[in-house]
Amino acid sequence: WPYFGIVRSGELAAIVASRTGREQVLFEIGPLEPFAELETLDGGRTIARIVATSPADVVVIPRDVVLAMAATDTEFARALAISCAQRTRAVVGRLLATVATPTVARVAAAILPYARPEPGLVSSLPELRAVTQGALASAAGTVKEVVARAIAELEAAGALERERGRIARIDREKLATFVDPGV
Repeated sequence: WPYFGIVRSGELAAIVASRTGREQVLFEIGPLEPFAELETLDGGRTIARIVATSPADVVVIPRDVVLAMAATDTEFARALAISCAQRTRAVVGRLLATVATPTVARVAAAILPYARPEPGLVSSLPELRAVTQGALASAAGTVKEVVARAIAELEAAGALERERGRIARIDREKLATFVDPGV
């Protein structure tokens, strides 16, 4: 990919896929945000596939043009380096969150937004019924089978309760202790 890009409108996502075809979003790119900074600077392979997640309008500038601008404009070169560093920090942060946080905590964090504020084991928000294990797996950075084990662990701890395979009730306080053990 010999271009540097900027999103004019819409949204893009940087997606990587495993050998088994499982996809993971590395980062999202919104309006007025650049993409392909790293590839522009080092001329290496792309780190992810960039796809539109909504109708998008992008500007692409040939790599050679961007490098020539950077060679003559130190402010532009600095801005490009800062953008690349920030993107790298975002990717590393996501990686660290996945590696350093137990799966059950990531699954609990994905379910927590569907918990009502009332104390105890109460009905989840209705929107949770439409959330699949695949969607929870994507949000938690894992696979469906691991999500199923995490849900079973959360249920055994009394943090949630299922009906016909769907999460029907959530105890916000107990679920939150999995997300932040200090709670």
